[in-house]
Amino acid sequence: NQNDNCLDLETSCLTTEGTSCRFIPQLKADKCGLQTVTVEATWCNNTGKHQRITTESTLKLSGGAISSINNGNQKVLPVPSGVLSRGECDEESWTFQINNCKQSFNYEVNVKTADSQCRGFFFTRQMKTLCKSGGEVTCTLPNGTRCEDYDGPSLKTISEPGCDPIACIDQSPESCKQDLNYGFTARNRVGQPLDFDLSSPQVANSKVAWKIVQPNDVNFGNLPGNSDRTWYFKKEDVNICRVIPSASLNVRGNIIDTQNNNKKDPDYQFCFNFVNQKVRKFDNGVKLPFCSDIGPVGELPNTSNSNSNSASASASASTASARSGKGKGKGKGESKSKGKGKGGPTTPPTTTPPVPCPAVIPGSPSEVKPRGNDEL
Repeated sequence: NQNDNCLDLETSCLTTEGTSCRFIPQLKADKCGLQTVTVEATWCNNTGKHQRITTESTLKLSGGAISSINNGNQKVLPVPSGVLSRGECDEESWTFQINNCKQSFNYEVNVKTADSQCRGFFFTRQMKTLCKSGGEVTCTLPNGTRCEDYDGPSLKTISEPGCDPIACIDQSPESCKQDLNYGFTARNRVGQPLDFDLSSPQVANSKVAWKIVQPNDVNFGNLPGNSDRTWYFKKEDVNICRVIPSASLNVRGNIIDTQNNNKKDPDYQFCFNFVNQKVRKFDNGVKLPFCSDIGPVGELPNTSNSNSNSASASASASTASARSGKGKGKGKGESKSKGKGKGGPTTPPTTTPPVPCPAVIPGSPSEVKPRGNDEL
């Protein structure tokens, strides 16, 4: 496979005023025309060996703003060839004209070397759409905290000697259930109405947890010029100890010409803008139990080897002493006990049975399998 990052390549595209080509607007017919821009590129050889730049290296220009003034074709310009020593850089600039009556152009810098596995490559689309539409998505908890500022549930680790530690949620199951408030705002910064595209499959829509917020046709009714529209959706009983569901806003449509029977205005591009808040998971795919559902119901703890060895050693020593006959009463039947009476059986020492390790209590909320990602 060819390594597009073998040569370190950086590029830029600027107008004569020094503005990035990304922000060149497509202009209306009575104001548009030819505009001069310059693409600059610098490529460096950090491969550790000499590289020969071949004559097949090119700058390719394409798109309506190029082909409309080049007989419908793309434009190809050469990149300087020759040997590029290790650690050295080379650069080039190309100045050309675009037709800003059209909606966009692309440029592609492809610096090829004699090594077929090594090159420097960059492709990008230029010119910002004239349809100045956009949107915003917000999400807040009942206490007003923004969802992106929420750090997740309180956690702690329960650890007992001889037992595996258990990480758990240090708050009640009820406190994890919260209603999340989502807000969606669509904006139109053009002085003409924006007609949203509601045709399948790429319809204009707003979503929470991948489900379209209804009524979608009302939310995305025609948006007047230079105006905003905001709507809200409440997702109830979300288990925020596990997840904050995703949300998105897909603004798609066309600018309408009210002076021409409300048809699509040909001087404007198709309007498109997408904003989202990504899903946030706090359990890393593992359902953590609640600390209140942890109790001594697990396996018995592992006893220390040192304790068992000590007890065995003591018992062995007593047995060995008795067998060696080193007591003073050997052979004479005498007892050195000073207690009065005939004595009796020795009472064995009392021992405390080991407490089982902490584990999830059977039948607790932590053991019951949730019905969905957002439920307890």
